[in-house]
Amino acid sequence: TGKFPGMVGLCSDWCLERCPSLRIDTHADNRPMQDALKRCGFQSCGIVTLADGTTRIAFEKVNK
Repeated sequence: TGKFPGMVGLCSDWCLERCPSLRIDTHADNRPMQDALKRCGFQSCGIVTLADGTTRIAFEKVNK
């Protein structure tokens, strides 16, 4: 757990009030962030490959 529990939800809700969807990517080994995103309703939607060749797991949440 982080220093500010619920921050992912607060930030994503604020963003989704202003745009129809939100995408976030994170390292495969960043389990706390992945768990927080899933708790907030984000779904895994693929893998992002950066210019340096490293990869991230992509998540998306659509404002309904």
